[in-house]
Amino acid sequence: MGCGQSIPAGADTGTSVPVPGATPGDGEGIGVDGRLGRRQGTSATVLGHHQNAAKLGGDANPGGLLKGAEPSLSDPRARPEHFYHLFEKWPVIRPGLKEFLAKLLEAKTKGTVKRVFIYTANTSLHWVRFVMQCILKWHGFPLSLIDGIKHAPGGLKVVPENAVLYDDHPENAIGNCIQVDKYTNEIPWDMLAPLILSLPDHSPETCPCWEQCGGIKAFVDRDMAYKDRPHDPESDLTLYHLAEEFEPCEEVLLDMDETLLAGARISAYFNALNHFLMFRDEEFGTATGEKEGSVRAAQPAS
Repeated sequence: MGCGQSIPAGADTGTSVPVPGATPGDGEGIGVDGRLGRRQGTSATVLGHHQNAAKLGGDANPGGLLKGAEPSLSDPRARPEHFYHLFEKWPVIRPGLKEFLAKLLEAKTKGTVKRVFIYTANTSLHWVRFVMQCILKWHGFPLSLIDGIKHAPGGLKVVPENAVLYDDHPENAIGNCIQVDKYTNEIPWDMLAPLILSLPDHSPETCPCWEQCGGIKAFVDRDMAYKDRPHDPESDLTLYHLAEEFEPCEEVLLDMDETLLAGARISAYFNALNHFLMFRDEEFGTATGEKEGSVRAAQPAS
């Protein structure tokens, strides 16, 4: 698969696709039927990780140096540690992303890839920047691996010459796009809701957008009304295969939501942290513990 050729992830290219960690005898060099059987074995391994989500997060954390944390009243806004905590509890980061990013870093080091961008239609670019920095740190990659963010305001993504886009919505792209299976393994609400409900609530007098907010309980109820889409365990394997099949292009573009992570619910957590920690009633004090009658202005999360 060359830089100028779009093939859906997992499509038969006539060659075997090694599975990360496979040893001789696991099916190296066998045909399509054997390869599918080996992928099922990988799926079982990933599902085992899902049954022990804390271990999955621990495997990715370089040296176990990054520690997650629940929010506290001393926090002024969302912090990376709040999201490391989620990474420890649930695989919201798509399995195989570490291996795929390692391929990009290797190619950039060699000079066969010149630039890597996140290409998103998400309107909350500060969220995109924040969570990608969290992911890079969590997996032990330099922040310089990602050269920036490209925004597609209307959702249409135009891929330049000598570039390739990895996206779960190839129908919204013009140019060379490799289709990626959707990843929808959102963190369950029974894990996330207690974290949001622990935040300091506030009143209409304190909240600058009470009609849209309505307080913490309304925030949670409103988000819980959205029905989760089912998660396909086979989508856990996609980035492993794309890492093995990777061929460099001068520029690599990466969609984020449902391509690199299941981000809808954790973005709601990000919004809740920044909103309810920044705008709190006087009875809760400020992040420094002082009692003030005025509300601090919102500040960027990262």
